[in-house]
This record gives sequence, C-alpha cells and structure tokens, in this order.
Amino acid sequence: MRYSKGSQKGRILSLYLQNIALSNIEDTLYKDLHQKVQELDHKNKQLIHLKDQKKHYISTIHLLVQRSITISLVVFKNYVKSLFKENKKQYSANTVWMFLIREPPKTWLLPYRTA
Repeated sequence: MRYSKGSQKGRILSLYLQNIALSNIEDTLYKDLHQKVQELDHKNKQLIHLKDQKKHYISTIHLLVQRSITISLVVFKNYVKSLFKENKKQYSANTVWMFLIREPPKTWLLPYRTA
C-alpha cells in the first residue's frame, strides 16, 4: 500500500499501518465464515458425544442381558427403566435423542431371558 496524496505520494505506508489494515479487512470479510466453522465444530462434537453415549447405553444393556441369568428380573427391569425413563411422564434426553435419529425401538433392547 502506498500514499495516494500529499508530499509522500507514491511512498510505501508503514508496515504497522499495513498490518492493521490487513487484519481489519480479514476480520470483516471472514468473520461470518469463521463463526460458521466454529458452530459446525461445536455441533460435530455434540454428535460425537451423543453417539458415544448411545454406544455406552447399548453396551450396558448387552452386559445386563448377559448377566440377566445371575440377577433377578426385577433388578434388570428397574435398571433398564432408569436408563430410559426419568418418571412416568417424562423421558430422558437420551431416549428422545434415540427417537429423533429414527432408530426403531425394537433394536434398543435385546430379548432377555427370565430368571
């Protein structure tokens, strides 16, 4: 960048002023894009976290099914209910998430043996 008017016309502006102008231009031009990238990263981390939670629930249920021979049926049912329902009228956030990703409920629980 050069001076356009005055006694120093044609001479190069100081590096300090050039850096300030360049950073100002970059901030205004790419601000929206940078914010969108940050939002997408945040949403991606949330999805990864929820998928990991789902895997953990599934593995916990598989473990309960394997142990269902040694534990009573009442204990098994209570633990499964605690995973999915907070009370009689309100579902937990993870249950709603499983519903929203359109996974059929039949695959949430495997058939278990009665003791």
